[in-house]
Amino acid sequence: MAIAHVDKIAELGGPSMWIEWGNLARENKACNLGSGFPNFPLHPDLKEELAIAAENPVTCWYTRAQGHPRLVDELVATYSPLTGREIKPAEVVVTIGAYQGIYWTFEAFLQAGDEVIVFDPMFDAYRMDSVLAGAKLVPVPLKLESNTWILDEELFANSFNSHTKMIVLNTPHNPTGKVFNRKELEIISNLSKEYNCLVLSDEVYDRYVFDGFEHLRIASLPGMWRGQ
Repeated sequence: MAIAHVDKIAELGGPSMWIEWGNLARENKACNLGSGFPNFPLHPDLKEELAIAAENPVTCWYTRAQGHPRLVDELVATYSPLTGREIKPAEVVVTIGAYQGIYWTFEAFLQAGDEVIVFDPMFDAYRMDSVLAGAKLVPVPLKLESNTWILDEELFANSFNSHTKMIVLNTPHNPTGKVFNRKELEIISNLSKEYNCLVLSDEVYDRYVFDGFEHLRIASLPGMWRGQ
């Protein structure tokens, strides 16, 4: 497991774009659309459930490290049909948001000198996490053809070598909105198996798909569920 040494923080190069944009928005009294601020209150049903939970004395205890059993059971019931397999509760880990989940995946599976393939443009957290893990980020630019972002198969294939340990797949993609199609996912799947590297599939926008597109989960492809 890689350890994020303090001296690596200097390689991050100062404040993230979120801090810079947030400061600029405040200084110029602009509407900040970058951080996903909700413009609606909590649903009344959720407020009621939270109030009930707050009255329960056991809610102040430490929860199960992998996630509360009721929540894990709900996630199993939701994602089993979406991935086309019966997920076991022991295969589920709940993290404090996607940021933490991605960070710990980098820390758990990468060591200094390992390489991580990402599709560019990309979510900035991937770069920060690779630096802290001591890994090298290998950006593969997406191509824009006829107003459509596509995966360049040759460029992608040429990005692999013996040091490649992970591919970060973000679909639907941030920031382009691209939804990787089945052929592209099969290309990613085949190369990941050829080079025996992990695919970290960031699907945080899986419910935001434009009409005419279909979100496919790479874990549902043959041999892509870890442990198969």
